[in-house]
Amino acid sequence: MDPVEDRRTRADRIGVRTAHPSDADTAASEMTDSGFPSVVDATGALPGQGLAFRLLQPGGVLSVIAVPTSERFAFTPVETYDKNATLVAGRAPVRSLLDQLIPLIGRITVPTDVIVTHPNVPIEEGPEAYRRFAARESGIVKMLFSFA
Repeated sequence: MDPVEDRRTRADRIGVRTAHPSDADTAASEMTDSGFPSVVDATGALPGQGLAFRLLQPGGVLSVIAVPTSERFAFTPVETYDKNATLVAGRAPVRSLLDQLIPLIGRITVPTDVIVTHPNVPIEEGPEAYRRFAARESGIVKMLFSFA
């Protein structure tokens, strides 16, 4: 689910099923009758969290991995309890997985030409780059920062 058309188009190119968040319920009902056993919120925003929680099946696991943009979640502890959901929140555990992932380099193909749209952004331009991303400018998916 992504509100930015360009990012959905890029995901379509690599075989991902996409939808605008306003079409989330329809898209989800085409894939499942009872919700998904696990959902990842990578938005950090209340609407994304709310959508992720709504798409979660009872007893499922919701992983919130984005930097939060609010001091609360989009759902209450009571709703979490009633859904018997497991909530996992925090940073993606990159460092703890590196030893497992590094041997896979070369065996896993990542379409970086589709995903990394800005491969060499000077670190000094970081604040402006984040502003543009937050503004949902077309053509921005992932940026790699360089240090001069």
